[in-house]
Amino acid sequence: MGTVKSPLVSRILVVLPSLNEGVTISALVTEATEACSSINAELEFLVADDSQGSDQTLNELAARDSRVRLFIPTSRLGHQRGLTAALRSVREELPEFDVVITMDADGEDRPQDIPRLVQPVLTQSVDLARAKRGKRDVHQSFNLGYLTYRALFRTLTGMKITSGNFAAARGSWWHAEIQSNIWNLTFSGTLASITGRVVDIPCDRDARREGKSRMNFSALIGYGLMFALPFSLKIAVRAAVVTAVASVLAVVMILTVVALRLFTETSTPGWTTTVAFGAAGVVLIAFVALTSALVLYASTNAARSDSGRITD
Repeated sequence: MGTVKSPLVSRILVVLPSLNEGVTISALVTEATEACSSINAELEFLVADDSQGSDQTLNELAARDSRVRLFIPTSRLGHQRGLTAALRSVREELPEFDVVITMDADGEDRPQDIPRLVQPVLTQSVDLARAKRGKRDVHQSFNLGYLTYRALFRTLTGMKITSGNFAAARGSWWHAEIQSNIWNLTFSGTLASITGRVVDIPCDRDARREGKSRMNFSALIGYGLMFALPFSLKIAVRAAVVTAVASVLAVVMILTVVALRLFTETSTPGWTTTVAFGAAGVVLIAFVALTSALVLYASTNAARSDSGRITD
């Protein structure tokens, strides 16, 4: 990085998280370069290497292609924290780039969609361009977990998940934004929470190119909860409304049972009182526990700092 470019050439940095995905990244580098040839751009690549230097294919790629650099974290971060840590590691260089793109390294985010994301950023019509998820080629078992994860997010926030890690923004925008503690929660969730001069561009996703996804059902549910963390205020409001409604219903049920017993000859089943109190209690405890867990997770993760080194 630090290359002097022609004023007519756009300088673009592509940031990818990787865990033993050197083969796929080698192909993505070639395809992204070809895809951007039509927009007169020079591409550079920064890979957050979660293998911590053990991915030999990735090491060889960085050795033979000067455009590729590696961010080696001191501990495994995962793809979400890896993207944030990698961007922060080169934060002072980010304003030098006309556009900085973040995308997954498994091949599901298509390099041919890069020019479509880059264009509105280069024309300065928007600050952030996000890829809006279209159709996706995944195994049925994964699809079930993914649908559950989306349903969980919508239940908590009242919103649909339409984006992931694939996005583009000016380097100066990333320089100003990436230091905020909210990025410590979840990268894709924070991207989704941003409003203002933002455009969502429909992009289909390809199948994973190598190996199998490490996202199982429970991991997807956990990811869904993490994705929701930047929306904690919205979740708290919804939880408060549901809690209030549940409380009113519980009071109505309890008063009805008491009134029937005291002022009428009508007999009520013995289980009525148990159901009235039990249902209200379960609902209240569930929402209070969920909201408390999210707040606790957000507060503990917002302060964490991840470190690593950049290869030459």
